[in-house]
Amino acid sequence: YSFNMNRKGITYLVRLIWAGALLLVLPCLVRAEDLRNSADSIVGIINSNAHDSIKANALIELANVYHVSNPDTMVSLCEHALGIIDVLKESATVKELVDLERMQSDGLNNMGYYHMSSGNSAIALDLFTQALEISHRIKAKIKEAQILNNIAVIHYNYGEIEKALEAFGQSLLLKEKLDNKSGMAMSMLNMAVVYKLQGEYEKAEEYWKRTIPLWEELDDRKGLGNVYNNLGVLYQDIDQYELANENIRKGMKYWMEIDFKEGIAQSY
Repeated sequence: YSFNMNRKGITYLVRLIWAGALLLVLPCLVRAEDLRNSADSIVGIINSNAHDSIKANALIELANVYHVSNPDTMVSLCEHALGIIDVLKESATVKELVDLERMQSDGLNNMGYYHMSSGNSAIALDLFTQALEISHRIKAKIKEAQILNNIAVIHYNYGEIEKALEAFGQSLLLKEKLDNKSGMAMSMLNMAVVYKLQGEYEKAEEYWKRTIPLWEELDDRKGLGNVYNNLGVLYQDIDQYELANENIRKGMKYWMEIDFKEGIAQSY
């Protein structure tokens, strides 16, 4: 398996939930420096005489590098890895099968994200559903929660609001069991966005406010700025201008503390 890797375009992806956008959980969220430091070693493994299971895992890791900068390459890498995994599963031990299915779930989730971003929601939903079934079977709860989030976004785009909220709620429940505070906050933010877009302002307000103590505990000023800004926009929509200005100012204060220029610009 030989790949010529171009490290240009490897970026640190930051996705924020603004007042009218839902967040897809991406397959991998890592710093550009970390990717650059590991990329050559990943390619070295792929081109080595290592066992096929190790190569399959390296292919998935390399796909995570490319899922932002070169999604077509990401899909090719995942398809290659999944082909290897299918063959290995035929003779795998129980322990090996769990590891292989973990990789398989990652690859399917990567490809689901690609098709979701390309507007192929039906294909994406099928891939996410396959990945979800595998993650549930091997008790990979963090991955399961991430995939449920992505499935929820697809249901929302289809106009299936109840299904979207149900999937977001299932994702939130898993994150609560894992005490994954940042994940809990993200799920609540997504649910708040859905409620706001449906005109259910009280529910949106409730879920945004529930994230505040989580962001405070995490000392996440970007998250705090985001939620207060969204609350401010909500209050503007229902003509509560004093509350709107108060919350937008709070959001700007947090963003100014970390010099988050994009958020500050949005507040004006």
